[in-house]
Amino acid sequence: MSSVEDFQRRLDETKISKADLNFVIMDYLINEGYPKAAEKFATEANLRSWPGDSENLNTRVQIRNAVLSGNIQSAIQLIKSSFPRVLDLNGRLLFSLLRLQLVEIIRQQNVDMWEAISFARDNLAPLAPANPDFQTEFEHTMALLIYPADKRTPVLKELLDPKLRQQVAIEANQALLEHNAYDPQPRLKTLVHIRKWAENRAVDATARGDGPKGTYLETLGLWDEEKSGGVIKNGAGEDSVMSGAGDVEAEGAGEPMAA
Repeated sequence: MSSVEDFQRRLDETKISKADLNFVIMDYLINEGYPKAAEKFATEANLRSWPGDSENLNTRVQIRNAVLSGNIQSAIQLIKSSFPRVLDLNGRLLFSLLRLQLVEIIRQQNVDMWEAISFARDNLAPLAPANPDFQTEFEHTMALLIYPADKRTPVLKELLDPKLRQQVAIEANQALLEHNAYDPQPRLKTLVHIRKWAENRAVDATARGDGPKGTYLETLGLWDEEKSGGVIKNGAGEDSVMSGAGDVEAEGAGEPMAA
């Protein structure tokens, strides 16, 4: 029996309790910010207690939605009122939010250059010298005011891509979880990474290399090695972490997988 076959056999023989499975699913929904799906799943699974940072779930969702809609000032105010010390202790998050706010000012069709310069001078310039990365990002952002759209490099064009909002929203969510002493990585993702690692070890250990091409997760389209060293994907092939705006809970999204 090859290592791959042995791995699959052991995997098939592993029994997971429904309680553990429900816990992992609920942890993912709470961590990633799906309140409606979490509430529905808790009812169907008859869960009396919620794991993770459930207490601040709705606040984290409000902050995320503010960032995704480009209302960065509201996001900053929500963080300051609900998590007073976070921005004082996390200079990276503060800089990311303020830089995105500057990008949103520049994004306006009739941008007031002096408004953008004043904002950058008062909010970003004092932070930039503290970190070489901040300085570089600050310079790139200010370059948007200098170069017209048809003269901008790919690096500058990426700053105006809506994906930057999503990146900052994820960064904020993870920072808030860490601030409240919760693991920013859902257990479901950790388990998938462990599964991927174990499966690769089994494939590598197959002496003749006669195992299946690709791993099981890759065959299902649930793993992308080129994105951040591998990410879990949803059925549409997009990163399933806070992908989209609004409540991120379209009809049918977040349906319970076990109960």
